[in-house]
Amino acid sequence: MQYVEKSFNRKGIYVLSTKDPISGHFTYGGYKLREKIFKHSYYHIEPTDSPQECQLTNANILYVAREVVDCIGILDTRFTHSAADFDYSLTAWERKIPVFVCPGYGGYCIRDHTNALDPSLPLFKRIHNLYAIKGLALNELLYYLRKHFKGKATYAFIVLWLKALFPKLFYYLKR
Repeated sequence: MQYVEKSFNRKGIYVLSTKDPISGHFTYGGYKLREKIFKHSYYHIEPTDSPQECQLTNANILYVAREVVDCIGILDTRFTHSAADFDYSLTAWERKIPVFVCPGYGGYCIRDHTNALDPSLPLFKRIHNLYAIKGLALNELLYYLRKHFKGKATYAFIVLWLKALFPKLFYYLKR
């Protein structure tokens, strides 16, 4: 926090990364956006000994300064689970509020995301997972994309439905 206040003359959002307790690999933390024409794409930031700027955060271990809450409020009530933390940190970053990954790891957390569109699942389960809160929460994802990445929501809608209906084709093409 001192680094950010000194460097930016304001307070921000700070995320501590987590790692898997068995493998020691990164599970949740901060991310940077990639520039893609159609896709919403990002990559995780491995914590180092220094703070690193990011745009997206998981809220597993997140500190939000009171000044940030006073400026942008708290989580958007249109989200029930998965995209709320990305939306919040990206909203802050878009408003020039510093968003940083703290040095080192802050704890352990198993990555609990599963492949909601796994080809081995029956079709009705894949379609259910498209809209389920613990699945892809498609309506919330589309709201998030429309809010921050205008033209990418239509692309995501089409691709995710095609993946739900024809997952083996997508896995074949991906390889």
